[in-house]
Amino acid sequence: MLKRVAVFLVVLLAATGCSDDKDQNGDCTGIQCELLPPTSEANLLHNLEVAYEYQDIDAFADLLADDFRFYSDVDDQLPVFWNRDGEVEQTECLFDSPEYADIRVNLTFFPTPETVTGSPELSLIHVQDTLLEVDVPPSSEEPDGMTLRVDGQIQKFYFRKGRTPDDVSERYYIVEWRDLGFGAGAIQNAGSTPLVENTTWGEIKSSCSTPVSF
Repeated sequence: MLKRVAVFLVVLLAATGCSDDKDQNGDCTGIQCELLPPTSEANLLHNLEVAYEYQDIDAFADLLADDFRFYSDVDDQLPVFWNRDGEVEQTECLFDSPEYADIRVNLTFFPTPETVTGSPELSLIHVQDTLLEVDVPPSSEEPDGMTLRVDGQIQKFYFRKGRTPDDVSERYYIVEWRDLGFGAGAIQNAGSTPLVENTTWGEIKSSCSTPVSF
């Protein structure tokens, strides 16, 4: 009898949790309905877009290997790189800060990854076109608000199966992210308006606070 009650409670709790991701018509809603299984490099980049648009730090952090590194464009005058802790800290600040509102991301890339010479455990995807927009609410300095925009820039993402080099997991993680920024010949001034500031992904993340983990 006790076993039957326990099973019933488990099923009830599971059903209750699932209901949070369904609307009144039973259709799937929420971030869990949009995330793809981490079984390919392209799926991870899709999940990165979803995590940014929902501003969900847990979904974002789940993409990163323990030995993750983010390298910014040298023109950003940022640290040469920061590690997983710094990346999660900066991104969480971006998601939670009242200084920023809606975030929109669209990454254009070929889903088939490249091999990495000399590192057979790694794979690489070049994001050939990045469109990232971060809305800044109105303030005394910008009464109409503004949008920080990354447009036409190249990102390089390196992937590996396993959260650590010794992990034998079959799921993928992002090991390295190189933001080529303005150095990649991206759009800097074309089409700019007083309500749009062209910048780089690294600058947006670092503007929230100073990374403490490099």
